Amino acid sequence: MTDDNRTEIFYVAGHTGVIYDYVNRTQRLLQGHCNKITCCTYCPDRRIIITADKGPNALLVVWDVTSGTPLKTIFDPHPNGVECLDITSDGQLIATLSRETAPVYSQTVSIWKWEDSDKNPCYATGVLNSSNNNSNPDNPIDYQKFVRFNHLKKNEFVTTGSKSVRFWNTNEQGGTCSSYSPMHPSKEANNTKEYTQTVFIPKTTQAVTGTTDGLLVVWDISLIMEDYSQPDHRREIKTIN
Repeated sequence: MTDDNRTEIFYVAGHTGVIYDYVNRTQRLLQGHCNKITCCTYCPDRRIIITADKGPNALLVVWDVTSGTPLKTIFDPHPNGVECLDITSDGQLIATLSRETAPVYSQTVSIWKWEDSDKNPCYATGVLNSSNNNSNPDNPIDYQKFVRFNHLKKNEFVTTGSKSVRFWNTNEQGGTCSSYSPMHPSKEANNTKEYTQTVFIPKTTQAVTGTTDGLLVVWDISLIMEDYSQPDHRREIKTIN
C-alpha cells in the first residue's frame, strides 16, 4: 500500500487484516470476519481493500484504507464463501468466484457494484450455464480458482481452473454474463500439469496463463479463422517453456 505519502503494507493473519506502517512501526487491524480470510485485493489507487472468507456466515468486506473501517459489508456473498476475487481498475466492480465442495459444477461467478445500495450482485451466473456453443468439448468445465479483470476493459475478465481458462464478458445493458474457453490447446499446453493464474498483458489483446510445471501459455485474438473459433475469441498463440 506504499505510495509517496504512505509507508504501509497489507497482509492477512487468520481472521484479521493488518495494515502495517513499517517506518513508524504501527499497525491497524481490520476485524470482523468470522472465518479465516482466504482472499483479498485492493483498488489500484490504494483507497480501498477488499477481503473475503470461506465457510458458514461468510463475509465480503470493503475497507477504507485511511480509517481502517468497513465501507460496505456483504453478508453471505456465496453460500460457502468466496474462492477468489478481483476489482476493476476504477474500483467500481468486484468479481467473485464461489467456493464449492461438491459438485463443482454448481460454482457461481458474480459481479458486484459495491457502491450501490443494493447488496445483491448485478450479475450472477453458474459457470456451467454461462458456456456458449463454442466452448471446447475436449476441455470440460472444471473448478475455477482464480479471477482477474482486464484493466483496459472492465466488462472483461478471465477465470482459471486446473485444466481450463475461461474468458468472460458482461453486458451491462442486458444484464447478462457469458464466457468461452479457448479450443484445442496444443499438445504441450494440454499435457501441462495444472494451470495456476491468468493475467491480461497491458495495452494488448493478449493474456498469459502460468502452469505448475513452468510454462506460459499465450492467448490472443487471431486473424486466422478456424471452424470452431469466433473472430473476437482468443486462442493459443504459443507456449513458452
